[in-house]
Amino acid sequence: MHSELSSTAVREKLSSTRQLLEQALNKKNKPLENTVIPSDEPTEIPHNQLKKPDFEQLNHIYENYMKVPTKQEDQCKGSSTQRSSSAPPIHQRTKEKLIKENEEKFKQECTFRPTINKTPHGKNKDNTERKLDREEWFKRLTRSRNEIVEHREKQKWTKEEDNSKNCSFRPNINSYRSLSTSQITVDERLYNHNESIKIKREQEKREKDEIEASAYPFSPQITQSVAVLIGTKKTQAPLYQRIYEVQQKKNALRQLEKEKSEKREGVTFQPSINQNSRRIAESKKQGNIMDRLSRTSSQIKDLSETCQTFISASSKPGNTKEFINRQQEHQTKCQKKKEELAKTLIQDLNLTFKPSINKNSNLIAKFKRNYSQETITDKIKRIGPEAQAIKLQLKEQISNEHYEKFTFEPEINNISRQMAGTANLSTYHEELKIKKKIKAEASVAEIQKICSFSPKINPSKRYSMMVSDKTPQANNGKGVPICVAGMQYKDYNAQPIISRYKQSGDILGDIEKARKEKEQVLNAKKQEKEIQISSNCTFRPQGLARMKSECHVEVKGMDRFYELKNIANRQKVEQDEREKKFLYRDLTRDLVYAPKELC
Repeated sequence: MHSELSSTAVREKLSSTRQLLEQALNKKNKPLENTVIPSDEPTEIPHNQLKKPDFEQLNHIYENYMKVPTKQEDQCKGSSTQRSSSAPPIHQRTKEKLIKENEEKFKQECTFRPTINKTPHGKNKDNTERKLDREEWFKRLTRSRNEIVEHREKQKWTKEEDNSKNCSFRPNINSYRSLSTSQITVDERLYNHNESIKIKREQEKREKDEIEASAYPFSPQITQSVAVLIGTKKTQAPLYQRIYEVQQKKNALRQLEKEKSEKREGVTFQPSINQNSRRIAESKKQGNIMDRLSRTSSQIKDLSETCQTFISASSKPGNTKEFINRQQEHQTKCQKKKEELAKTLIQDLNLTFKPSINKNSNLIAKFKRNYSQETITDKIKRIGPEAQAIKLQLKEQISNEHYEKFTFEPEINNISRQMAGTANLSTYHEELKIKKKIKAEASVAEIQKICSFSPKINPSKRYSMMVSDKTPQANNGKGVPICVAGMQYKDYNAQPIISRYKQSGDILGDIEKARKEKEQVLNAKKQEKEIQISSNCTFRPQGLARMKSECHVEVKGMDRFYELKNIANRQKVEQDEREKKFLYRDLTRDLVYAPKELC
C-alpha cells in the first residue's frame, strides 16, 4: 500500500510542476518542448530548486512511473520505502519523511491491530496437498457422499464433546418411548394423555391443599353442623376429599344418558313427559306387580291422596263461596269506593283556590265529554250537509217564533219613502266606508300640517307591469301611470304581463288543460330524445311479454285465514270496549278521542 501511495503522490507532484512550467512559458509565449532551448530572460518559477529544470530527466521519470511492472509486485509489497533509482535524492528524502509521518499518525489514531491469517498457497481448502497420485485421486473421486458426510459428522461430534467438557451444566433428556403407538389411534392417545394430565393436576392440588391445611394450627370443631346431618352424611367425608368419586359418578351418569340418546336416535316419535307425570309414574311402580294388581280400589284412592305432595306452596286457595255471597262482597267493595270518592269531593269543595279556565279549554273538555266515544259515521252525521240543513231550519224557526211576538207594524208615507230611497245593506256599507275614508284623509291632512317632513315611498316593482282585463291596453304614450278602479298601472314602453287565463271562464279547467298540454309536449320531446340515443345503438334486445295465466289459482286455507283474521279483529274491539268500561269507569278526566275501529 505504501509503495502505491508514494507513486501516485510523485505523479501528482510531477503533473503539478509541469502545469506550472507551462503556465510560466505561456505568459512569455514560449512553447514547452522536450529539447532544452537556452533563453536570455530568467523564468519565473516559484520553487527555488527548479530554477533550471532538466526536462529530459523529468520525462524519463514520468515514463518510468507510468509503466506498470508485472514482476516486481512482491518486491513492492515487501519494502514500502523502495524507490526507483531514477528519482532525485531530494524527492526520495521528502517522500520517506511523509511516509513515516503518515505511519506514526495512523499508529497513534488506530489502536486496534487485527491478526490476519495468510491464505495457504500450497494447500486446498480441505488442508490436502494439491499434487496427488493418480490412484489416490481416483479413490477420492470414487468415495461415496455418505462416507464424507459421516466423516464430517464424526468430526463435528468430537468437536462438540471437546467443547462440552468445559461446560458444567448437564441437561436431563428424556429417552424415547418404548411403547409402540401403532395399536392406539392418535385421538385416543391424545385424549388419554390429556386425562392423565388432569388427574395429576388434581392430585397435586389436593396434596398442596392438605399441606397448607396441616400447616395452620387452628382446627375448627364441626360437631354442631354434623349433628344436623341425617343418615350417611354424618360419617361422610368432606367434599374436597371425595371429589374424585363424585366426578366418576357424574361421568357414569353422562355415559348412561349418552347411551339412551344413541338408542333413541332411530325412534322418530319422542313424547315430552312432564316432571309431575314422571314422578307419579315412578311412585306407582314401587313394589311387586302382583301386590299392586291385588290392591283394592279404596287402597288406591288413599295412596293417590297421600302421594300428591308435589303441589306448589305458592299457589293461592280458590274462593269456594257461592255466587250470591261473592256478588254481595263485590257490591260492598263498590259502595266503599263510592263513599271514598264522595269524601274526596267534599274535601275538594272546601278548597278556596279555583283555576281560571279559558274558553278553548272549556270547549275541548265539552267536546271530549260529548263526542269522545262517537264513531266516524256519527261524526259524519253530525257535521254533514243534512245536519247543517237541520240547523238552518231550527234557526229560522227560532227567529219566526221570536218575531211573532211583536204585532206592531209601522206605516211609512210617501215622503218618508222618498227620503229613504232604495237603501240596501251593501249601499249602507259603502256609505260607512266612504265616511271612514274621509275621516282618515282629514286626520292625515292635520298630521301633514304639523309635520313638515313628507317621505316618498317607492312602489313595489314586482307587479308594476301587471295588466288585468279591466286595465286599458294603452295610455297617452308618455309613460304616465293610469288609475283605474283604485289601482295604478304603469307603462314604461314595455310589453306588459297579461294573464293567459280568462277571469270570467273556468280557471281550474283551463289550468288542468294547460297542464295536460304541457305534459304531452314534454313526453313527445322525451320520446324524440330516446329515439336519437337509440339510433346510435346497434344492439336490439328482444323483450318477452309477461305470460298471463287464464285459470284461477286456488290457495288452500285462504278463506279460513280471513275468517280467523276477522274474528281476531272483533275480539280486539270487544276487549278494548271492556277495558274502557271497567278500567276507566271512575276516572275524573275523559279519555282522548279515538275513533272506533271498523271490523
